[in-house]
Amino acid sequence: MSDKYFEPEISRSLKRIAQLIQIPFPVAIECKKETGTSLAFSRVDKDQIKALVDFECSSFTQKMRVASSVGGQSRFQLKTGFDFLACPSGKSFVLVNFRATKKDGGKDIPKGTNRCFAVPIAQFLQGKHELDVFEERKSFPYKWFEENALEIHRTSWEEGDKTIYGWELSPLWH
Repeated sequence: MSDKYFEPEISRSLKRIAQLIQIPFPVAIECKKETGTSLAFSRVDKDQIKALVDFECSSFTQKMRVASSVGGQSRFQLKTGFDFLACPSGKSFVLVNFRATKKDGGKDIPKGTNRCFAVPIAQFLQGKHELDVFEERKSFPYKWFEENALEIHRTSWEEGDKTIYGWELSPLWH
């Protein structure tokens, strides 16, 4: 199920960064929002992991699909002026937004937390393996992201008379 805040913020941020810099290589992103104190391994399924790994290993070509609307809503429709997208291999990331805004996230995540972490897919797989084998865990604890992942900071910019909120994604290209 799509997140109504995090994914649109990432989409706006990607569009914004593409306007500001010449992006040196393609990036694939899988977004996960977490309100608890850990990210279960099962939240990123095998097909998503395979797609992220494949994106880094070979060029990418895909038919641009337009999903049918749900109840007449166009929120999930992808509008494109073309049929296919092809690009060279790039880098893949899992972005995790820890957002504990309504209630205390527990001892590890204080109320009001809204932090985003980027993990390259290879590091995600290595971390998953180490946590599973050596610590017999089935999830990434919040502390793991603090110690191992790249924190992506919140940002805002003006578009006309509106303030737009998103995430500073430029570190993904460094």
